[in-house]
Amino acid sequence: MHPLLSHEGLDLQYFVLLGFWVSQTWGTLKMASKMLELLATLNLLVISTFHLAEVLVPPPERYPDIYPVLNSLWGAAGFALFWAYFNYRQFTLVNTPKMGFRVTKKLT
Repeated sequence: MHPLLSHEGLDLQYFVLLGFWVSQTWGTLKMASKMLELLATLNLLVISTFHLAEVLVPPPERYPDIYPVLNSLWGAAGFALFWAYFNYRQFTLVNTPKMGFRVTKKLT
């Protein structure tokens, strides 16, 4: 989204809204494990680094679209990992009436 808004000259509005969103959501989501919390924090740091580099460091003349490409690759990789993870989870959970969902052994 940022490359499109940057093209229209809306960098300031984007970063203000992004900062507000991060300030409102940071620490409110309780992760199931410390590993998921670490991955979410790492993702936020990588995305912030992409944005800061795009604004502060001019792209090389040979690769003028390097930042949107890196942003797209990171987003596609995250989507693929979440897709694979939730497909795995969908087939390894069993519904029990009293206890909700619980992990069981793999289906054969």
